[in-house]
Amino acid sequence: QTAVNDQRHNDIENLFGRCLKVKYTADPNSPTNRAGVAIVLNKTLLKTDRVTTHEIIPGRAMLMEVEWHDEEPLSILGVYAPNSPAENAQFWYDIKAWFQSHPRVRKPSAMGGDTNVVEDSIDRLPSHPDADIAVTALDELKSYLGLMDGWRATYPTTLAYTYLQKSTGSQSRIDRIHVKRGIFDQTYEWKIQASGIQSDHKMVSVRITSANAPSTGPGRWVWPKHIMGDKNLKDHIQEEGMKLQAQLLSMSRRPLETILGDKTLQNDERILSAAVLTEKLTRLYVQQHSKARINARIRNKLEGEVISKYWSMINKPKKPRDIIHRLRKPRAPNAPEDAPPIYETNSGNMANIARNYHNDIQHDRNNTPPDEREATIQTVLGRTARRLSEEQAETLRKNLTREDVVEALKLSANDKAPGEDGIMYEVWKILD
Repeated sequence: QTAVNDQRHNDIENLFGRCLKVKYTADPNSPTNRAGVAIVLNKTLLKTDRVTTHEIIPGRAMLMEVEWHDEEPLSILGVYAPNSPAENAQFWYDIKAWFQSHPRVRKPSAMGGDTNVVEDSIDRLPSHPDADIAVTALDELKSYLGLMDGWRATYPTTLAYTYLQKSTGSQSRIDRIHVKRGIFDQTYEWKIQASGIQSDHKMVSVRITSANAPSTGPGRWVWPKHIMGDKNLKDHIQEEGMKLQAQLLSMSRRPLETILGDKTLQNDERILSAAVLTEKLTRLYVQQHSKARINARIRNKLEGEVISKYWSMINKPKKPRDIIHRLRKPRAPNAPEDAPPIYETNSGNMANIARNYHNDIQHDRNNTPPDEREATIQTVLGRTARRLSEEQAETLRKNLTREDVVEALKLSANDKAPGEDGIMYEVWKILD
């Protein structure tokens, strides 16, 4: 439920329009109080200038088409199904009828949202089946669109839920992402986790890649720069780190998955224990997310209206990164001249190809006579106007002391790229 109307949409666009693009459909009778579906696009990841949306059922179902990797089309169906079994069933039949009456519209690669129905009793706590009329209708739509429940296919026997009914302690996995069977092998990191905002629903997520997308890997870890603004960080790191460790240890003694899978517990005891732990986990995520939002709000208040790096960053237009999708592999020595090119899509191997190419350029003139090479080197060195004095040379021969390192650290500039360990100068300055 997004509860977005035109005014709220304009507010979001004003605040985050440079980074995000929001498409939504609102309930026609009560746009801010019930229903509503929204799809948010990150402008740094996708081209958002050519986005097409189809409002299938106002406030309940919306289809979005956008260009993906290498201009490959991608379509997403967002849904918010009614609670009543009869209305729920009719909802799925109406979506199917819409696609049948619009044969030229691309069928969704993925469908996500609150389905308000489960197809298997394993997805409810306590376990029980849902109304056949709603289950059958959803199953027919999935079959027609070629969709499957990717999370359940990834975790066939795992007990996990997305909605907690606080009054009874019962839970269910009604929030789902369905994907086309043909792209299931291109999905990974299926997750159910707290969202960090006040909600009785958890967030479901998945990463989807394209068969033609390059393999880029997780990237290099870098110390989060935004935490460097905490002036008490030096003492705070150890204090909060110990608190977090204690929390994790206490929670690990009885993780949620262990409670849900403990057959020795009575059903009522398992429901109550799972509900209590779910509430605790949600509260921790909300606290973490709220602190991040407060910090962002404070920084925007202090720096958002003055000329600074932060001001430049938030006002700079966002565009997707120019990804190199493939590089042609060097031709093998014994390969025929008319052999078709072979391409590499793994980013690590692509980096090796580029490195070897530039290394080969450096050795492109290995046949230069040694005497000529040495004479050229001396000619270039002879053009240098400044040379080390004997005193400076002697200073360079000395071993560095800790005081030398500290002094160099104090003189080092901020906002520079970190080294291989991912830790920037500012961290060492604070911890010194």
